[in-house]
Amino acid sequence: GIISSLSQLDAYCEEAFDLAVERLAASAPQMDLKQLSLVANAFVRAGHADAELFRALLKQVPRRLARSTGKDVAVLLNALAQLPGASSPSAGRPLPRSDRPRGVEPSELDPALEAVALRLPEVLPSADLHTLALVLNAFAQLNFTQKDALDLLSEELLCDEGRFQRMTPRQLAMVLNAAARLQLYEPRLMDALVQMIRVKARSLDTQGLCVVANASAKLQFGVETFQVLYAQVPRHLSRLSGRQLAMLCHAWAKAHVHNDDLFALLALPLAQRAG
Repeated sequence: GIISSLSQLDAYCEEAFDLAVERLAASAPQMDLKQLSLVANAFVRAGHADAELFRALLKQVPRRLARSTGKDVAVLLNALAQLPGASSPSAGRPLPRSDRPRGVEPSELDPALEAVALRLPEVLPSADLHTLALVLNAFAQLNFTQKDALDLLSEELLCDEGRFQRMTPRQLAMVLNAAARLQLYEPRLMDALVQMIRVKARSLDTQGLCVVANASAKLQFGVETFQVLYAQVPRHLSRLSGRQLAMLCHAWAKAHVHNDDLFALLALPLAQRAG
């Protein structure tokens, strides 16, 4: 609790976090799933990575999933997605605490992710749309491409049409970005997402527009989708950062959609950012 509060308050103290590692690692077997996620999030948020602690937390995940909800799983997966990768230790000599490996290898996450995948059929049917979006987004960040898990997520996203239609612009951007990263080309889901772009395009914020455009290019959506997105660009023009301008140019180029009007519209802002 103290460590979590310190991280949320941005009151980081290296000595306090170092002292907490040994105690938290020892008490990991007594933690429930929410506590495991809370501890992992606290250390990641504070930028204090410790492989010894993370491995102790990961070891408990399969044992603590039995009573989890969809929200618990989403919080856990997003905590795991933020864990840093392992650094290379120096060969042939013991390492002082300050030089220990600070992250974990991707393969060390596999037992926890496989246990989560087995739990999904029990928790997803009662999950809300935001939880489903968070789980899909975490799988994309973790590059977890187990077909059964992704098929189940796609099915749950589509099973309630009314709920799907209530997707917020932010959730739409999150789902599209995750689907693109996972190369999730399930036809019914793709058709539904194209329709949602038409419905929600005017409500996208500037970053959301850029994310949706790039995801649409990766998912090979057609010219009609990019016409809908292009119609939103003028409203965002004054707010586009240099990076966002580059994202839009990249999206249209990757999609092989020729639009002289777009590049004429972006020419001045691009020149201003570059200069």
